[in-house]
Amino acid sequence: MSSTDIRKLVRLSKQGSTNAFGELYEIYSKDMYNFAYYYLGDTHRAQDAVGDAVCAAFSSIRTLKKDSAFRSWLFTILLRSCQKQLKYIIEQRSISDIEEHTEISSGDNDFRITVELKEALLQLSEEERQIVLLSVVCSYKSGEIGEMLSIPSGTVRSKLSRATDKLCRIMSEEGSKVK
Repeated sequence: MSSTDIRKLVRLSKQGSTNAFGELYEIYSKDMYNFAYYYLGDTHRAQDAVGDAVCAAFSSIRTLKKDSAFRSWLFTILLRSCQKQLKYIIEQRSISDIEEHTEISSGDNDFRITVELKEALLQLSEEERQIVLLSVVCSYKSGEIGEMLSIPSGTVRSKLSRATDKLCRIMSEEGSKVK
């Protein structure tokens, strides 16, 4: 769908059209779920985070100033929802029940996440994990991520580079432990 069509749907949603908002949800739902799943590592929590974010976005869409910023605005709401879920998860359970392998589909890309990758992602700081997931899973550019996290795009690029290096080190260390 073109950016003009999306802006039209946003305008209609701001005027109260639930059908237009539903179409926007259909466009972004898969990416939202994938982001939440990678961030939280739990299907039910990811679904809850997406549901909470969609409800919050629907109820506050009239506050969106720039129609062209809808995607970024929506994922910022989702990020906050995931942060709330993560705090609850940390309080309620440990990492021990992560499944062996999980398939995730994102648009045209299929991702395979292993136990080791989930554990490695959880070893990143919250900000590092956010940057990696927004970049890799959601295909945001550094400028867009910077807007969402309120940091300069150059800082996003350097943090992304360090975080991916850190992930590689963690993964290689885990691989050497298994052998």
